Amino acid sequence: MIKLYYSNFSCAMVVHIVLELLKADYEAIKVQIWSEDYKKIAPKWAVPAIIDTEVWDEAMTQIVAILKYLLKKYPNNNIWSDWNIVNDYKLDNVLSFLNSDLHTSFWWAFASQKFTTKTDEESLKAVKEASFLRINRQLWFLDEMLENSDFLVWNKISVADIYAFVIVRWAVYIIPEWIWSFKNISKFYANISKIPEVQKIMEIHGK
Repeated sequence: MIKLYYSNFSCAMVVHIVLELLKADYEAIKVQIWSEDYKKIAPKWAVPAIIDTEVWDEAMTQIVAILKYLLKKYPNNNIWSDWNIVNDYKLDNVLSFLNSDLHTSFWWAFASQKFTTKTDEESLKAVKEASFLRINRQLWFLDEMLENSDFLVWNKISVADIYAFVIVRWAVYIIPEWIWSFKNISKFYANISKIPEVQKIMEIHGK
């Protein structure tokens, strides 16, 4: 069994949805990220973390590594296609963009106090505004990637689409006046939102 450790409004939602899509045998455990109990499981306090009790008792972290692990553990699935060196690169290329560029753009918006030594409101506001500019630039790239396809990697859903959906969901909350100006992202978000497994996990994490 897979044990998934998650918190609401985090990227752990990606793994949660993917486990549903894979029809995996799993248990989802909601945690307090900064608690001492969770530190014993994941010393960096980060989510998601998973433990595959069929393999070992060590927590696996880092979302891209977890996603690739699950695809290999459940090879007969509907969110992976034609495993070969080229397709593997295509998936890794998109996952790297999502993880390194788009995902990290939100750090300054969510925790502006961690990116400046100043504590006054004006300084924190400046950090957030800089974050919004970076988010906007990365969303532009994402919108371009969706110009001629409903999905990011192949002409079918993949873990990259689920990851992108969860990140766009953050943007819907913090910059709704921007996100709907991206026509391809808006269509993409609406389509992924209709997937039953996505709806199920959204209910758990809160819409």
